[in-house]
Amino acid sequence: MKPPAINYFLNKKTGKAIHDYQMIAHNDRVLIGVSGQDSLALASILKFRLTYLPIKYKLEAVHIEMSRKNSRAIQGFLKKLGIKCRIIKVDFNKNKKPSNKTECFWCSWKRREAIFKLAVKLGCKKIAFGHHLDDILETLLLNMFYQGEISIMPPKLKMFKGKFHIIRPFSYAEKAHIKKYAEVNNIPPMPYECPLGKTTNRNLMREIIKKVKKTSPKAKENLFRSMTNIHKDYLPIKGIG
Repeated sequence: MKPPAINYFLNKKTGKAIHDYQMIAHNDRVLIGVSGQDSLALASILKFRLTYLPIKYKLEAVHIEMSRKNSRAIQGFLKKLGIKCRIIKVDFNKNKKPSNKTECFWCSWKRREAIFKLAVKLGCKKIAFGHHLDDILETLLLNMFYQGEISIMPPKLKMFKGKFHIIRPFSYAEKAHIKKYAEVNNIPPMPYECPLGKTTNRNLMREIIKKVKKTSPKAKENLFRSMTNIHKDYLPIKGIG
């Protein structure tokens, strides 16, 4: 039976991002950071690609446990894919000191720290996250509005002088594409575990992009492309001119 069109579409988007940024090489060990439906979809796509690609790579998975219910669902789905998943519990209050950093920053760092340590232990040179195009564009606007800088979650990021790389194979895929893929392929949704998730400025950025897209259908594509389509002569660079 012919696979659903969304499977072909999302796999093609994923493959292009992997190719454009040289994310995965032959014999790589890839550790997938799994937290919910998006990253489970990523695990599914990366596993499927092994069935026809000329290169081979090893997949591992890790989940930072916030609730036992989600952990069981994640482990169950990954087991069906044939991907071993390690569950890690993190003490988010350990070594925490008063600072001007937000709770979101501290939580994110502690989760990343645990994943980085496991990647080193397993010898994984690549760490894959399920961030998608919407995540990247929302981060761009957040950093411009609130930090006064142009920076994003890059599709590929070298860490610790090349000890390993963070990769985001869904960088060209929209959230809606991943959600559709998950529905068609029976990937279970996960209850959102962050108590601050519904009140963050990220939701505001999401609404801004949604409104702009109504008048410019290619708004997301153009916003992403703008980061590499830079006209320096029309930027306020001090000391030049």
